[in-house]
Amino acid sequence: MRHLLDDFFAPERSLLRYVIGTAALTVLIQLLYDVFKESYGVSGAAILVGALILIVIMIVWLDVRRAKIAARNMKLAEEPVTPHRGLIMLISPGNLEVPRIALEAHVGRLEHCWLIATSQSLATAYDVAKEISKHWPGIQIHDIQKTLVANPESVENTWRIVEHIYSQEAPALELDETDIVADITGGLKPMTAGMALACRVPTRKMQYIQTPRDKDGQVIPQAPRYPVLLATSVVS
Repeated sequence: MRHLLDDFFAPERSLLRYVIGTAALTVLIQLLYDVFKESYGVSGAAILVGALILIVIMIVWLDVRRAKIAARNMKLAEEPVTPHRGLIMLISPGNLEVPRIALEAHVGRLEHCWLIATSQSLATAYDVAKEISKHWPGIQIHDIQKTLVANPESVENTWRIVEHIYSQEAPALELDETDIVADITGGLKPMTAGMALACRVPTRKMQYIQTPRDKDGQVIPQAPRYPVLLATSVVS
């Protein structure tokens, strides 16, 4: 029910429902205003407008207060990765190793995989999809064209795709948000930022591939690379 209502007031979810919802709400408010004005005169209409403004102010204040409390009580932990049913990955051009490492940690439980690519990394995404189909045919690879980032320099582009996966596709597949993990290792920095912003709530987990480095910050050749889970929780 909550997701259905969200569709009417979030343009990134469904533009048609957003237009219909906004129009319906506007008509309802106008009708309410006309009723108050006809019943109680101009002063009654003014009281209604004032009450609506006060309600809006209270809602904004409560949201800001809730966000501040959540930020103070939020704890970030790095943990070993446990297998998940869903995996979202950012794909870099020519890099097959990172997706393979990210995916292997979830084999045995993984059912759904989304590959977020750009026009430059699209060929690599299809190569990753072929690898998955060859070695783990039970994993469903979702339409890569639907997760193609039009502008990799835009944080919002990647945010919209990841948000859509969590809010629209996951419920349709009977996946809870906690069943999915988003890998932020690949892609460009704006893509990483977009994915991280979409995963800002505790129920959406992230992972990254940790690369061992020496004391000078240089990658240690042949050192094993492994995924690390980034999990946020609310401290009571």
